[in-house]
Amino acid sequence: MNVMVPDKVSRIIILHGITGHDQRHWFPWLKQEMEKQGVEVLIPNMPNTDDPTYAEQLAFLQNELKDKLDENTIII
Repeated sequence: MNVMVPDKVSRIIILHGITGHDQRHWFPWLKQEMEKQGVEVLIPNMPNTDDPTYAEQLAFLQNELKDKLDENTIII
């Protein structure tokens, strides 16, 4: 399966859900496919994925992604 990235996209950030991890499901495959096209892919491992709270997840994302978001970034 080929996945095409829009021309201006330079970074993709994949956020997993509850009990998620960067090495589960389709995340490693998509990261590999996007990197083949020259796109930086970030899959931050969210804190406390078994019983997350909005506040801790938001604080983590604000700290982790503070300098990584721009008009050429897609969040999945």
